[in-house]
Amino acid sequence: MRVTDADIARIANHLHMSAAIARARFVAARGDRLVDGPAGRCPFLEDGRETRCAIYAVRPQKCRDWPYWEELIDDPRALCEAARLCPGIELSRRSLHPESDFADE
Repeated sequence: MRVTDADIARIANHLHMSAAIARARFVAARGDRLVDGPAGRCPFLEDGRETRCAIYAVRPQKCRDWPYWEELIDDPRALCEAARLCPGIELSRRSLHPESDFADE
């Protein structure tokens, strides 16, 4: 997940820590991505009765853009996988294959 300096500043403020500490804890060594949490998930994803984002109000822009990521929109298989994981994504056969003419729709 790509993050900017502004994203880190918002996250740090939200978590009541300095940007330097937030960067050390949550940003990968290359400096522009969040570290992977358990099983490759976002480190801010919290499990409970419902999975939720611990920093939802200040989440990075990439998260705000979900599910309209270019890599999902351009790849029907990736979009199907995302829809499987996110019930908020509703797919129709037409959205996956706009060039097809489905007579039963």
